[in-house]
Amino acid sequence: QELDRLLSTALGALLQSRDPAKDVAEIFPLLLPSLGLDAYFSYLLGSSRTTLHLNAAGGVSPKQRDLLAVLPVSSLDPVTGPVGESSLPVTIASHLESLRELGLRACCCFPMWIGDRVIGLVSVGSYHKETIPSSDRAVLSRVARYVGLAVDRAARERDVLAASRAKDDVLAALSHELRTPLNPVLLLASDSAANPLFPAEAREAFRVIEKNALLEARLIDDLLDLTRIAHGKTALEATVVDVHDTLRDALVTVRADATARALALAVDLQAARSKVKGDSARLQQVFWNLLKNAVKF
Repeated sequence: QELDRLLSTALGALLQSRDPAKDVAEIFPLLLPSLGLDAYFSYLLGSSRTTLHLNAAGGVSPKQRDLLAVLPVSSLDPVTGPVGESSLPVTIASHLESLRELGLRACCCFPMWIGDRVIGLVSVGSYHKETIPSSDRAVLSRVARYVGLAVDRAARERDVLAASRAKDDVLAALSHELRTPLNPVLLLASDSAANPLFPAEAREAFRVIEKNALLEARLIDDLLDLTRIAHGKTALEATVVDVHDTLRDALVTVRADATARALALAVDLQAARSKVKGDSARLQQVFWNLLKNAVKF
């Protein structure tokens, strides 16, 4: 009962750990005395997949630990494929021989595997016992299995976080590159829209260019505001908006697509009360989506 309690506590802590590979050094010392064992070793497979590197150890001197810091994986032992407790037979046989040279009389090893791949190795031993009972081996096999699951979970979480950070770094690095080309567009469109020498139709076209460039700049700001993205929030800038104008601006962006599909676009903007309090850019996005979907489907 005491062993079950310790096992449940240890495995629960392991599966919730942020760094299970490190916390193995705290879990095995709790369990081994109840099994009459004196030493343990925890290895993780290196990136080259040809060596196992000591992650944690106990019950041996620092010098002995250094001697067993790296365990070569035999070329006869595949680290992928059908796996189980019989995996890595040649590598384990060599490792058990090294453990016995340290004075450990009863030893056993358990590969840590996830799916069809080995990710590490757990070995234990006793200086006094001649054998390790099969019931204790079953407990140790279970522990090794949970250690492997916890280590693999933590590695996947680190990969996800690293990918997220890399994405954020790319967006941050692109901030100036995304905004810079818009500046001359805005400047020229703004000047041309106010130039009385241009025909009214041309000035109106430049006004549309200016307005959409400003909207594009705001969308880029939204994209780069990583804090709001992380919290799923979008800021709104509420002002008095004439929905007729917003619709006209949205229609400009989809009229060419409608024409290309030979679709007739009828516009009837005669609302008696067309002004609302809202975010013009967000409303235009709404109308964009509605109109583009209508044209597309």
